[in-house]
Amino acid sequence: MEERHEATHHRLLLLRYGLGLVVAAGAVWLVVSAAGGFADALSALRRTDPTWLIPAIVFEALAYILSGVRLRQIAGPEVDLSPVAATELTLVVNGLGLLTPASPAEGIAFEYHELGRRGLARRRIFLTIGLEEWFSTRVFYLVNALNLLVIVATRSFPTDPTWPIAAALIVLSLLSLTAIAAARPQVAERIAVVLGAARFWRPRATVVERRVAGARLQAEAMAAAGPRRQRARLMTLSVASLLLDVACLWMLMFAVGVREDFNLALLAAGDAGQVSWRWCCRLTALFCR
Repeated sequence: MEERHEATHHRLLLLRYGLGLVVAAGAVWLVVSAAGGFADALSALRRTDPTWLIPAIVFEALAYILSGVRLRQIAGPEVDLSPVAATELTLVVNGLGLLTPASPAEGIAFEYHELGRRGLARRRIFLTIGLEEWFSTRVFYLVNALNLLVIVATRSFPTDPTWPIAAALIVLSLLSLTAIAAARPQVAERIAVVLGAARFWRPRATVVERRVAGARLQAEAMAAAGPRRQRARLMTLSVASLLLDVACLWMLMFAVGVREDFNLALLAAGDAGQVSWRWCCRLTALFCR
């Protein structure tokens, strides 16, 4: 029986490492394909100035460290999560997890499993992951909307800037409105009532029960986010992590001979977050012509 169990364990390890190699090979193929093939990729590497890679690595490392600090603050002191472990977890979730085929599902699943293994309750894990995405998404749209306004104000825009300005102002308005709504239990109660009524595949709770559940979830989320001072720290950490991530891209642009301002690197990173890295490269090439 023990020999059979050991053989099964070895097969599972081989399967795990095999899947890891397949994912890694797929990631390499994706990067090389986006670069135009192995010949173009090698040619680009030969033209790269390695001196710019050092600050790029430093900026990216700092971005993940700050994301780890944010994770520890959201998870709270009750979870056994050291600064190193938090940084490693954010590296897997936000770094390697983004290269997997079903990104970012694998990274989120890994984070859920790891936080549970370290003693965090199931409901608090959902709140932690949700708040991470909440702050990351809001900061992404906030910084890119402000950056778009700066670009329109300081550069000659190729088309009528009315629509970009309007879009940026709409995004900023929505961010303000959603921040106000998130702080009000009544909004969470109404959302819970609507969502509970839409779940027709299972017995519906009463309106009162749905209101109580919504208010409870909102209170738990606000408690996990902390007081206003801590929420400000979480926003600051998110902004700094995003800007450091873009600074890494900026250094890589310098490494391959692209000399452009930081706001254009930020615009390229924002475009990448919306569509794909291939469209990001096209946008960067458009500004570099």
